Amino acid sequence: MNIPILLFVYNRIDTTRKVLESIRYNHVHKLIIFQDGPKKDDDPNWEIVNELINQIDWCDKEIIVSKQNKGLVASILQGLNYSFQRYDAAIVIEDDCCLHKDFYRFVKAGLEKYSNDKSIYSITGYRWPIKIPDRYNNSIYVSYRISSWGWATWKDRWDDFSKDYGILARIKENPSKNCYLEWYGRDLERMLAGNLGRSENSWAVFWALSVIDKEGKTISPVKNLISHIGYGNNSGVHNTIRTVFDMDLYGGDYEFEFPDKITSAYELEEEFYDMIKKHFPLATEQNQYYRDALNKWIQLKGKQISLADILLKRGIHSSVIFGITSETELIINELGNRVPVKYILTSKGTEKMVNGITVTNTILFAKEDMVLIVIPGFIIDNVKVNWDLSDFGMVIGFKELLELGE
Repeated sequence: MNIPILLFVYNRIDTTRKVLESIRYNHVHKLIIFQDGPKKDDDPNWEIVNELINQIDWCDKEIIVSKQNKGLVASILQGLNYSFQRYDAAIVIEDDCCLHKDFYRFVKAGLEKYSNDKSIYSITGYRWPIKIPDRYNNSIYVSYRISSWGWATWKDRWDDFSKDYGILARIKENPSKNCYLEWYGRDLERMLAGNLGRSENSWAVFWALSVIDKEGKTISPVKNLISHIGYGNNSGVHNTIRTVFDMDLYGGDYEFEFPDKITSAYELEEEFYDMIKKHFPLATEQNQYYRDALNKWIQLKGKQISLADILLKRGIHSSVIFGITSETELIINELGNRVPVKYILTSKGTEKMVNGITVTNTILFAKEDMVLIVIPGFIIDNVKVNWDLSDFGMVIGFKELLELGE
């Protein structure tokens, strides 16, 4: 098969240089580079990255430069659709993922081996940080969770990709598929909600849900062949702090074998489930409350109903949030200038700023056209005991506010 690597770059000089060097040592046949357009007319970093990709003389290359800044989501989706007009499969690399020298050989072999096996949706060079027993002597393992770090797929499987907020609800309505979601995608609900309060910056959550919806499998190596290096670089779209999911590159030569028949190893599936459960617990009342609220939020997103729409319809024009959680920033971003957050109220005494908004344990002011949004809503009675909330036009829990839009 003629399989290109698709590389997506922007203006990250150091990471792009390292990623290009790692691709060079993989001896690729075809490299298609998509450079997103600059956000401003004068961006010297963007110019340097453009020079770097144009200097490539060690493989067959194609460079596509956007005339405008589209953002990572649009760049990747449009780049894949462009490539699948000519190729049956493609390998996707972003500008912060360094490759092991055997990455391309591994992924290309997997794409060729399973091109006709419609149960396989993705090949990745990333190994999740799970414990692999010494007695497990295979060079690959199978899961139902894709990775967006150094991955590949086929055109006919990418056709099942759906950028649809309704997909989560449909999965949860099907008992079998919901089991896959619980096992392999417990974090996807919160990730999908992370797109709600800001411009969408994750395509991978939709791809992961699309694959779970199809009960599709992903093949990973037992040795990690991808290293994420995008930390500490402010021009990056995603994390700037190393996380528990990061893995160092395998240090040796990687010998592998793809079996004719793909079977899942239950002991490794249990390791994956335990890892996800550890980092995304659901047991407490608070976690369940957030989960229910995020599901409602996602459903409203599918109906194109925002929090600001709900409040403005009821004559509310400004807001105060009680509580600082991961949802606080999402709410601030979604309300924006339409129903701006004036301050954040907490039970803690230390004053600080969150997103430029004052955090205080004192009601600074309240008005008839102002809402107090309590996170989580089940503590609302305690809040009413400790503060006089009579001057607010509305006092409501986060989930209960979302229910008004149903």
